[in-house]
Amino acid sequence: MNRISNLVKRLIHPWINTGRTITTDNYFTNVELVEDLLSAQTTLVGTMRRNKKEIPPELESNSQRPEESSIFCFGRQLALVRYVPKKGKAVILLSTMHHDKFVNDERKKQPDIILYYNNTKGGVDLMDQTVKTYSCRRKIKRWPMAFFFNIIDVGTVAAFIIWISKKPKWNEEKLCRRRLFLLQLGFELVEARLHRRQQQSQSIQQSVGWVMQTIGLPVIIPMPDSMSESYVRRRCQLCPRQRDHRAITHCNSCNVPCCSDHHKVICDMCCETFLK
Repeated sequence: MNRISNLVKRLIHPWINTGRTITTDNYFTNVELVEDLLSAQTTLVGTMRRNKKEIPPELESNSQRPEESSIFCFGRQLALVRYVPKKGKAVILLSTMHHDKFVNDERKKQPDIILYYNNTKGGVDLMDQTVKTYSCRRKIKRWPMAFFFNIIDVGTVAAFIIWISKKPKWNEEKLCRRRLFLLQLGFELVEARLHRRQQQSQSIQQSVGWVMQTIGLPVIIPMPDSMSESYVRRRCQLCPRQRDHRAITHCNSCNVPCCSDHHKVICDMCCETFLK
C-alpha cells in the first residue's frame, strides 16, 4: 500500500499544495493516500475495490438493491457512494471533493461524484476497454516488455483516431473498421522486413516461407536436401553387438563408425604430439 501511495505522490509532486483534484482508478485509491493528499491541499476522486477494509458494511454488495440507487457515507471530510447502474452490478467511489448527496435525475440518477469521475477519468476507462478488444499484449513477467506492449496498444488506438479523422469515409459501411486498420497497419510495419527476407529466400525457414506466400509475396521455399551420408546413424564398430549402439561420429583416420564412448576429441597440438 505504501508503495502505491508513494508512486502517486511522486507523480503529482509538481502540483501538490496547488488546490488541484486528481482522479484515480481502484488500483490507486485508498484512504491513507486520500488523507495524506487532503493535508497537502489536494483532493481526490476515485473508484474503490469492494474488498477494502475501510468500506462500511452498509455499502457492501447487495443484489436486492434497485437499479439507479445510491447510498452515501460521510466522515472525516471523506465521501463514499455506492451506485447501482444495473441489477447485480455496483460501483463504489471515494471523494474528498464532494460533501453532499446531489443526484442528477436526468442522467440515470447518477450522483455528482459519478458524473465528475466520468468527465475526468471516463476517457481513460474507454481507452482501456478499446485496447482490450484488440491487443498485442502477452502474458509476461518482464515489466519492460509489458510496458512496451502497452505503448503499442495505446499508439494504435491513437493512430486509428487520427486516421478516421483524416479519412472519415474509409470503410464507412463496415463495423470492423478498427480491425481492418490494425491488419493494414501491421502489414505495413513488417512489409520492409518481409522484402528483405524475400531477397534471402535461401535462408528462409519453410514455415516463414509459407506465411509469406499466404499474404501474396512470391518466395521460393528451399526444400531440405536429402540427409547427408555423414549424418546417418551406424552401429559402433567397437561396441559389443548385443549393445547395438548407433552413432553418427566416425574415426577421422579409418572412417569407422564409433560412439561417444570410443570417440576422443583432441586438439591439433596434442594430435601432433601423439603422432610423433
